[in-house]
Amino acid sequence: MKNEVLRFIGKSLFYALVLILLLYFYHFNHSNGVHFIYQEF
Repeated sequence: MKNEVLRFIGKSLFYALVLILLLYFYHFNHSNGVHFIYQEF
């Protein structure tokens, strides 16, 4: 029972970390393009 809970917590933290990294890299890669588009308007 305890092992299942730890496994669930581990997966949750892992997926949360991956999601944060993906959002960070997406924002980092597209930040210049977004600002450039906003400057156009």
